[in-house]
Amino acid sequence: MTFCMLGFGCEKETAADYRQSYWVFGTHSYDKVDSKLKITEDPAGDLMTITLTTNGFGESYGAYTGSILSFTFRKDLGPGIYTLCGHNTLVLSDKEKLMEVQCVVGTEVNTGTVLYTSTDQYAGKAELSILSDGTRLLNITNAVWLDKLLETDGGIPGAKAEDRLTVKEAY
Repeated sequence: MTFCMLGFGCEKETAADYRQSYWVFGTHSYDKVDSKLKITEDPAGDLMTITLTTNGFGESYGAYTGSILSFTFRKDLGPGIYTLCGHNTLVLSDKEKLMEVQCVVGTEVNTGTVLYTSTDQYAGKAELSILSDGTRLLNITNAVWLDKLLETDGGIPGAKAEDRLTVKEAY
């Protein structure tokens, strides 16, 4: 997107324009502190994973304090609306705009963590935009369901089997 003001010229969007990046999982809101981009090769093509993390600062969610959020998709399919799916479906498809989303909660406490993942069953939507500087920007405006996949160190007592996720301007 380009912004123009009469007499002042035009300016293109960059990642720096998106300082407030956060996600809401269940009833907890997490602000992005750091992100990493990783490209992995597989037999069907290259997968790209964007991982966002929090540091728990300012959060008081007890066992739910701290989170990691990741998006995995084919890097060559470009911007657009992606359908959320499970890992196997993503790996087996090389032409469809599919995306796996995973969210870990409880990463900043020493009790236990829970990993939630997208599945083929719910097939929510995520929007991928590519900014002028090449930054990939992800949004999930309509809440999507993620299923509990794994618990470590005993997990979080009472953690739901599934919960809802929304994402604002993840990069």
